[in-house]
Amino acid sequence: MTKNITPNITEIFNNSYERCTKDDQFFDRFYQIFLASNEEVKKKFRLTDMEKQKGMLKNSLIFLLASYLDSSQLNKIARSHSKQQYNIEPKLYVFWLDSMIESVRVTDSHFSEDIESAWRAVMQKGIDYMIRNYEN
Repeated sequence: MTKNITPNITEIFNNSYERCTKDDQFFDRFYQIFLASNEEVKKKFRLTDMEKQKGMLKNSLIFLLASYLDSSQLNKIARSHSKQQYNIEPKLYVFWLDSMIESVRVTDSHFSEDIESAWRAVMQKGIDYMIRNYEN
């Protein structure tokens, strides 16, 4: 009897990430959804250079995957998003994560519950770390 082996979370995430980022509109789509998700989110980005921000997001997603495996890498991002710097309040991360999942859902032609779970697992670990370090 053969077992049905499910690929691990990082493999599912990586494969989905590659499919999503092949679409030139993926990061634009994410920010359209994210900025429309909440008025406070929209205000945080009103003076942001969005081209630069999209590049930072692309790098951050790769970084979040790496930190999923080793969370010690998150210190710099957590500090920049803390109360003392960009002041990204913990309550705003739910909008970020839901917007990212919706962007993946629209972009990844293979989207499934497993893909959503992988994205949520990889992103949530980093989000939880940043929330824990918000006051620092």
